[in-house]
Amino acid sequence: MRTVAEFENFRRRSLEEKSSWIKNATQRLVLEICNVLDNFERALHSEMKDANGESFKKGVEMIYQQLEDVLKKEGVQKIDALEKDFDPNFHEALAHIPSELEENKVAAIIQNGYLMNDKVIRPARSELEENKVAAIIQNGYLMNDKVIQKK
Repeated sequence: MRTVAEFENFRRRSLEEKSSWIKNATQRLVLEICNVLDNFERALHSEMKDANGESFKKGVEMIYQQLEDVLKKEGVQKIDALEKDFDPNFHEALAHIPSELEENKVAAIIQNGYLMNDKVIRPARSELEENKVAAIIQNGYLMNDKVIQKK
């Protein structure tokens, strides 16, 4: 009976330690993101010193880089998708658009995708190159090299 009670106490302590570890890991990430948020706040309250806003743009670029660095430290990286072959493991096709690329190449990015520790946490939402004849046929009929509209 005592062994069962000791095991239950061990299991409870292990769960508490695991929960505490997860909270602390999240706290560290949140603190780093708070630094980025503080910099955005400073940028929004700063006065534009030059007429074309170059210093403001430079500040926002620096904040972007800071946030990107925070994510890199956590093992997050952007999926490089533009002009690459479509891969359903990394990309989500939302549309087909005509472009000068080969068929089934990613022609445009609608929303970036991300990997975390080599695991897809969000696929890249993209528009694919479509076969021009297929596009014509989808929107109408092709007969003797003439497009006949669908009714």
